[in-house]
Amino acid sequence: MADPYEFTPAIGSSLTTTTTNAAIGGLTQNVVAGATYLFEVHMYYQGSSTSASFSASMAGTCTATMATYHVAIQTNANGTSNHQTHSALNPSASGASAAAAATTNYGCVIRGSVKVSASGTLTVQAKHVTAACTVQAGAVFTLRQVA
Repeated sequence: MADPYEFTPAIGSSLTTTTTNAAIGGLTQNVVAGATYLFEVHMYYQGSSTSASFSASMAGTCTATMATYHVAIQTNANGTSNHQTHSALNPSASGASAAAAATTNYGCVIRGSVKVSASGTLTVQAKHVTAACTVQAGAVFTLRQVA
């Protein structure tokens, strides 16, 4: 088991979203079969217009026997946010949050855990529903093996 205080960080590059979930460059980490992990993602995004709706979720090539995570997406400068909870990787429906102002940085945080049955990767992905959004470079994805 890994040191419980050791986090493995990954730093992301920018991504302009499409209407299909896409991996954010640099935000992919390897996971091994039989292990359980805690993960956390911090990123900023900008909508291209006030009708832009941003969505983020977790995916990967690993097989998970259990996955649960919470996504909080900031929607305005007052800190209002939209929250979603998922119980599977690569969910078919992931909620979206509309940005209140174009070209303003808003935050998104994902926190969760995954129990892996077949080794592979764990990846952060994003998309939009209406107008494009840009995930800013410098997002951080930390992963910690706990069992």
